[in-house]
Amino acid sequence: MKFATYVLGCLFGASLFVSCQGTEETSKTDENWEPDMYQPSELVVVMRHMFDENIALKDSITKGIVPREVPAKYREILTATATNPSELDEIYYAMANVYLENYSVLTQADSATAIEKYNIVVQSCIGCHQNYCMGPIPKIEKLYID
Repeated sequence: MKFATYVLGCLFGASLFVSCQGTEETSKTDENWEPDMYQPSELVVVMRHMFDENIALKDSITKGIVPREVPAKYREILTATATNPSELDEIYYAMANVYLENYSVLTQADSATAIEKYNIVVQSCIGCHQNYCMGPIPKIEKLYID
């Protein structure tokens, strides 16, 4: 019985020794470890920027202030690299151009029709997102003006 306890004690001690050595090596490599952080694509960055600006635009439109030009940054939806570039097809580019055209129409609106034209711009965002990347739709819907 004492022999069995002795053998078990030796095995336990050896396992601690081995496991501690593994921890030391792991900690050396952990110093150089960097997490694989999500990096948004160029298109995601552009669309987030557009959303932020449209939150402010929503407020301006409700006050009767209409933008007079399409921001140059918005045209990047035609050239920015997507998360999955192969998914962008002629339908995406057609919808992106519809968005830009609708925004251009908004810039020509008077304060009486600005809310209607603005909501059409928002709808063009949602229409595209119903085909590509549906995740942001609930967020985009918050852009509507009642």
